[in-house]
Amino acid sequence: MARSLLQPGIQVVALACAVLWLASASALAQTNDPAGRVERAQELTARGQRLVAAGDPGSAVWYLREALRVEPAFAAAAVALADLYLARGEASAALDVLNDAVSRGPGHAAVWLRLSRVLWSLSAEADAVEALREGLRRDPDDADLLRELAQRSLQRGEWLRALSASRALQSFALEPAVEPDAEAALRVLVGTSDRARGLRCDGQLSVVRRALCGCPGAR
Repeated sequence: MARSLLQPGIQVVALACAVLWLASASALAQTNDPAGRVERAQELTARGQRLVAAGDPGSAVWYLREALRVEPAFAAAAVALADLYLARGEASAALDVLNDAVSRGPGHAAVWLRLSRVLWSLSAEADAVEALREGLRRDPDDADLLRELAQRSLQRGEWLRALSASRALQSFALEPAVEPDAEAALRVLVGTSDRARGLRCDGQLSVVRRALCGCPGAR
């Protein structure tokens, strides 16, 4: 009688062990496969981002850390995790994540952008600008990096660098002189060495000149 009661229990335990073994074997095979690691990291990052959207950043941190454990070079997870840390006021933790990310995959513009913002929050302004410039050396056409560089250069009073970034931004614009940061940089430059100063805001000025001179209605 005892044997008949024990036998089903043994079968259940054996089945559970088999399932766990198969799951472990599958996870090991995925870990040893680069494509599998990236796919798993994508899944974990997506779960983390859904948790952030649902208002549960604490749980999201675990998934994002796990994504980086599975694939340490997965930039999307590093960026998302750094954003969470920065939002929680943990700039040093964000800095560690991003420094590791750029060492593993220096070609990701989003990582350089986040790194610059973290450095800026730590009052390392020169390093923050240098991070943007390093990102642009690797991806000269990234509009987000250029926009950030124009803004930070303005805040630091580096007018020529701001103008250079602004002109690059304008080359991406669908209309002439539309980027707000570019216009702001040019206005500052004109204000410090202003050949246009004294010009009247009349219809004879070009659209760009009107913007530089701060004419009413200028874009």
